[in-house]
Amino acid sequence: MVESLRELLTELEQFGQENDAAIADRPRRMLNITRDTGEFLSARIQFIGTLAS
Repeated sequence: MVESLRELLTELEQFGQENDAAIADRPRRMLNITRDTGEFLSARIQFIGTLAS
C-alpha cells in the first residue's frame, strides 16, 4: 500500500475513534468498521474483481 494512502487511512481511523469517544448519542456516532474488517473487505473485493475479469 502506498504510504500516503496508509497515512490517510490512519488519520481517518483516529478521527473516527476520537469522534465516537466524544459523542454519547449512538445515532450521531460514526461507528466506523475496524481496520481488520476493512482489510478483509478490501481483500474480498479484490478477489471478486479477479473472478469478474
